[in-house]
Amino acid sequence: MPRVSALLACIALAAVPSTLAGQVSARMFRHPDVSATQIAFVYAGDIWVVPKTGGTAQRLTTPRGEELFPRFSPDGTKLAYSANYDGNTDVYVVPAQGGTATRITHHPMADRLVDWYPDGRSLLVATSMASGRQRYSQFFRVSATGGMPERLPVPYGEFGAISPDGRQIAYMPMSLDFRTWKRYRGGWTPDLWLFDLQSFASQNLTQNDADDAQPMWYGRKLYFMSDRDPAQRHNIWVYDPDTRQTREVTVMFCDIVGFTTLCQYAEPQAVGDMLNNFFERMGEVIFEHDGTLDKFIGDAILAVFGAPLDQHDHAARAVSAALAMRRELAHVNADRQDRPIRMRIAINSGRALTGDIGSPKRREFTVLGDVVNTAARMESSVAQPDQIVISQHTRERLSDGFQLRALGSVTLRGRDSGLEVFEVVG
Repeated sequence: MPRVSALLACIALAAVPSTLAGQVSARMFRHPDVSATQIAFVYAGDIWVVPKTGGTAQRLTTPRGEELFPRFSPDGTKLAYSANYDGNTDVYVVPAQGGTATRITHHPMADRLVDWYPDGRSLLVATSMASGRQRYSQFFRVSATGGMPERLPVPYGEFGAISPDGRQIAYMPMSLDFRTWKRYRGGWTPDLWLFDLQSFASQNLTQNDADDAQPMWYGRKLYFMSDRDPAQRHNIWVYDPDTRQTREVTVMFCDIVGFTTLCQYAEPQAVGDMLNNFFERMGEVIFEHDGTLDKFIGDAILAVFGAPLDQHDHAARAVSAALAMRRELAHVNADRQDRPIRMRIAINSGRALTGDIGSPKRREFTVLGDVVNTAARMESSVAQPDQIVISQHTRERLSDGFQLRALGSVTLRGRDSGLEVFEVVG
């Protein structure tokens, strides 16, 4: 019977040779882009276009050499792309319906097309021509009709996108797109940054060890690829830098106990070294739990979980981070037997305003609201040295797995009602 089954399988395979042959010889469709009416992609090293409504794809480019990264102009009438026609990769522009391509860049280093500017008159190009070491790329703006490129005030850049209003660029300072490091979590994982082209303010949007890549604007929302989910599989994620809407977060305040006394018996340089080491070690723990380090306030740390990206378990992440910070402090103090550092941590959860706050010349991501003020009051008036305290609001959002001790109700300065607080034992 097994031989009969094997024979039938062979006959079945022989009956569909064309299908299998097509599957084996088919090449990959790469670098897709879309306009209002067409889809462009690279197949077998050439650019092809097909109507969005369906139909037969037409080959747009036929020269010897490989074309890469086709991008439609905002009005859909042109395609810009990179190509290696004469031994060097440069940027070209061709009519979307076909025609003669115009060479845009001429530097002997490789020039990679990244995006069009929203006005359709300029291109965003990544190239290492001015890096000095040829080991990283930088962004340049160049006219879509050719001319001298203008370097953007961003130190590193591989892929990015200009916002619809032309005022910001979302970008990757480094990229794993040409690597084969699946589920990689080392130092080369890229974050997404937002850079204001007018104020020169920058902001790290992601701050995690996942591969966050290929940002793309759709309206005022920023879509990107990331393998940050528990399965570490790439999927599409979205971030809204202008939402200014409230969202539920968990806020952590961490403060060094007796900092004034520590400063009294140490030289300023030693105090600075101590603070830098403390902030670095605690900050790494916060990042390991996918928290956002909002700011340093003197000798204190303000961290937030659940923003800028949503985290359904933000309360658990914050409490886990606090316990890990306490363990890390023990390692720090192993080298400070004479004057160990002690700290207090307070955690609160609730609705907060999240977004970029500040003046036109200096803006930064932060969180605002009563949830922040309450956490600050808890840290200064409730938490004792070496203690982690959480509010009832954080307690309600925790699942089993943490050892808590009720501390009763406290009335914080500026509040009319009492607040139930708990100590995190383990």
